Amino acid sequence: MTHKYSIGERVRIKKDLKGYLYYGGTPFNPDMAKYCGKIGTVKRFKGSDYELNVDGRTAKDKYIWQWSDEMLEPVTKSLEELEVGQILTDRRGIKRKVIQKGYELERLDDGTTVTWPISDMKISEIRLYTPKKITVFKHKGKRYPVEQIIKNVKPL
Repeated sequence: MTHKYSIGERVRIKKDLKGYLYYGGTPFNPDMAKYCGKIGTVKRFKGSDYELNVDGRTAKDKYIWQWSDEMLEPVTKSLEELEVGQILTDRRGIKRKVIQKGYELERLDDGTTVTWPISDMKISEIRLYTPKKITVFKHKGKRYPVEQIIKNVKPL
């Protein structure tokens, strides 16, 4: 069973959820509405659902509420939280690297070193870029498992 979010990851409970409807097979109880729009942390998995910590404690009333993928959305980091070296992707798919905390981004796709102040970008335009894990190295038409190559590398 795969989950969209990991344990410890911060998520936002969507604001537009309606009581007595099912989201991804999970019922949304009207008593859960007070959590809508709040940010929580994934505490544990319950089957295909999540149990969340909201405001430092488990999201519950009489019951511990369970949340489905369809009820949650990722939390975009605030601009102040971005660290030097992090790579972001804007809404047009252009990758930019933070080169000065809170101040400048460098465009990566065309090799230019022009910088943009982060304040010129809307937070909704950016998301952290997660590179894909490389598992196969291709060389001269052959494919080699990366883990096998790393095991066989000897120091100089």
